[in-house]
Amino acid sequence: MAAAPAMDVLLQVSRNPDCEAKERAVELVDGGDNAGAVTTLRATIAELRQKGLDEQFEIAEEVGSWKHFVERIERRQFDTTSRKEMRDQSYQAQAAGRAESGATGSWRRLGA
Repeated sequence: MAAAPAMDVLLQVSRNPDCEAKERAVELVDGGDNAGAVTTLRATIAELRQKGLDEQFEIAEEVGSWKHFVERIERRQFDTTSRKEMRDQSYQAQAAGRAESGATGSWRRLGA
């Protein structure tokens, strides 16, 4: 029987695909595919929940943020400020991943 992966390892390997999902969602909204963006974000949230990562504080905070973006997209209120905020969060998570590679998983934003 294989051992369950350590939570810090799951956090590390989940970071990049999740950042990519945010980037993809922004690209979809920019292209006028709001439904595709919502589907992308909801699928990523569901995947995090399936892995049990949404019970980690950093991930729960991130999921809450993504739900906020989903609501804004659905209401067609995803404006330039929302777009910039979402891109910035993605960049910060990627930068934190590079800075913390080899360390325990954390989605802390740089400078926080």
